[in-house]
Amino acid sequence: MPQFHYQALTSGGRTMSGRLDAETHDDAAATLAQMGLSVRALELAPPSPPQTPLGRSEFLLFNQQLAAVALADIPLEQGLRQLASDVQSPRMRAAIASIADELERGTPIDEAMTHHGRALSPLYAAIVRAGVRTGRLGEMLTSFTRHLQFAAETRRILYEALTYPVFVFVLAMAVMGLIFAFVVPEVGMIYEGMEVRLPTLTVLSLSIARNLETIAIVLLALVAAPILVPLAMRSSPTWARLREAALLRVPIFGNLYRRALLARLTDALAILVGSGSDLPTALRSSGEAADSEMVKADCERLAVTIERGGDIHLAGPKTALVSPMIVYTLSVRAQGGELADNLYTLSEMYALQARQAQGVLHALLTPILIVFLGLVVVFIMAAVFAPMISLVQNVSGM
Repeated sequence: MPQFHYQALTSGGRTMSGRLDAETHDDAAATLAQMGLSVRALELAPPSPPQTPLGRSEFLLFNQQLAAVALADIPLEQGLRQLASDVQSPRMRAAIASIADELERGTPIDEAMTHHGRALSPLYAAIVRAGVRTGRLGEMLTSFTRHLQFAAETRRILYEALTYPVFVFVLAMAVMGLIFAFVVPEVGMIYEGMEVRLPTLTVLSLSIARNLETIAIVLLALVAAPILVPLAMRSSPTWARLREAALLRVPIFGNLYRRALLARLTDALAILVGSGSDLPTALRSSGEAADSEMVKADCERLAVTIERGGDIHLAGPKTALVSPMIVYTLSVRAQGGELADNLYTLSEMYALQARQAQGVLHALLTPILIVFLGLVVVFIMAAVFAPMISLVQNVSGM
């Protein structure tokens, strides 16, 4: 729908401006008149640039400040204007100001948040809607701050589990590359003038040194493909599910990845259920927040089953990632007030399991890397010194 940029006066004589969605110029003017605004200028606005999500630290700060505004019973549009004047990030300032503009036009806050769903969190509009409906917006935003911190912790677990092994592996490959590039060829030139039959290990290492550039390109392609292909196809849900399915099958790391996703899912579910959201809405919003196509599909399947009055246990075995424990908890506590508490307990349990899997990953990867590097060093040493043994044997036999 086209957008129109306007400048108008309120009934109190205050100048305001903003954007308005309307089919035609006349429709936009009529809408502004219904809002009690005296139009000074109204023209078709150029297309807005695509919104990019706020950084996690920016969004966390925004949510904490908005929660303080709501708890202090300050009018939201006034509080948002003050927040916008205090923040340093231009992107965050623009997002807050845009929401304040919509509130001043009479747009409900949950709708204003929905309009900025790409810049904010996919879970945010549902949280705000529930808070407005129950009159507990400040409390809900405070709970959501805890969820953001919890989600950041589970992501940190995943990142830390891979950062050290990847760094050590890359450094080791760089050192091995230098050895094959500068040391092995020199050793090969020494043996060229000797009448000695080179062992297979030496021939193989010399072949690696001669084709080092080609081997390096192939290895870089193998390493870059899992990173670049998902980036190129990140908008494809099918590819995202295939990538997640592959990650889940990786020994040890797959378990860590699954537990971290389930921790974020159950924590988001607990917040929404505790706010009074119905279970299908809570499932769909939490599935979006989990940042996983497999979790999103599982939550949609469960939500549809509940809406159709079906037995949630029948949909449980068909879920790819959501665990039977979550399905069981939703089924036996769906009508009770303890559901949110049970979901919080589940989220803490999955987070603990993720930390345990992280410890196992660290404990196993370090010796595996040491053994691998040791084998590479033994291979190089054997390739370098094996011809000397053959040479000594030839000299002894003369």
